[in-house]
Amino acid sequence: MVRNTFAVRQSRGRGVGVVVASLRMTPRDPGGADAAAAAIDVQVPRWLRRHGVVGVHWLQAAPAVRARMDAVREVGQSDASADYVLLIEATRVSDVQDMRCEVLSTGVLEQYGFTEQGFAIYSLLYEVSALGGETMLGKRR
Repeated sequence: MVRNTFAVRQSRGRGVGVVVASLRMTPRDPGGADAAAAAIDVQVPRWLRRHGVVGVHWLQAAPAVRARMDAVREVGQSDASADYVLLIEATRVSDVQDMRCEVLSTGVLEQYGFTEQGFAIYSLLYEVSALGGETMLGKRR
């Protein structure tokens, strides 16, 4: 289990993606963390313009907040954490797979100053909305 508290560096988008790619990273050199994060800061608006991408969210760990939570929490204190997380929302799995190959490969991440900790793609099963009430067999209640 990876659980963390983050500060949002950037969150841009125009909708809810059917798929979300989650990329966890850590700086290759802790002394160069600010420069590495700044390199990604520049890319976020560019990535949002890619075909099928509807949201890009760039997060940085907030360890002080996590420590306060762990002090009062009974479970989850031994969970793994992440230093930085990039979330890409898209319309199709192939959209994030293309990004992975072209602009988010481990080699490209190393050029930005990061080492990958984990990558996964998740699909939206359904969305719950408070608008309109329940629908049962095509009839709205």
